[in-house]
Amino acid sequence: MSEATNFSIIPRAAKFFTEEGELKHEKANHFYRLAQQINCPMFLDDEHDIPLFLFSPRLSSMLDSDDYELDLWQFLTARENVIRMITATQMGRTAADSLSNILEISGIILVDIDKRMQFKQKTGYMIKVILEMFGYVVEQKRVKISENDNETARRFFSTASRYRRINDSDVDSLTNQDIKEPEKLMMQYIAESIMSGQTNYQKLYQVDRLTTVEDLLKQR
Repeated sequence: MSEATNFSIIPRAAKFFTEEGELKHEKANHFYRLAQQINCPMFLDDEHDIPLFLFSPRLSSMLDSDDYELDLWQFLTARENVIRMITATQMGRTAADSLSNILEISGIILVDIDKRMQFKQKTGYMIKVILEMFGYVVEQKRVKISENDNETARRFFSTASRYRRINDSDVDSLTNQDIKEPEKLMMQYIAESIMSGQTNYQKLYQVDRLTTVEDLLKQR
């Protein structure tokens, strides 16, 4: 399997940003409508003002519903939870594992046991998109969560994906595809912007910034 198949948004965003014609205009209107509804401005830069996550058709469809998906997305994209997922990944653990306890007390988890598997699948896919936007890609799927973990984690997630940093080899795999040069250059620009933490939303999140007690007091 090609490394390029691990990506959900970077290739699609590159294709859209280099497209021309009426179809692009129609797609843009759809994206702008969704972006206004969701209010999660994860932009690549000032010039490209469509949230990157909307380039995943599956996620866009989820967020365009009237069910729990938007609440789940807002929960998962909270800065604290993004940091939790990245920290777990850096420790070689699954990202979903880091959210087990807080998900249980969030009130978002569906009570209907018949829909819980679907809820877990949607949670896992949202995590995949979020981590791609912060420079991580799936390393291994269906990793069993250790029995040494706490009881809440074992009860809600039994398996989850483990992630790793996107590297130069991944970018080469993306750009070595049989695509037009402008699309290839845009794909490289998006990937390198994410890898270097230079996207607008990464500058906003500042996941590596330390918050001191003095900082917290200033926010009161």
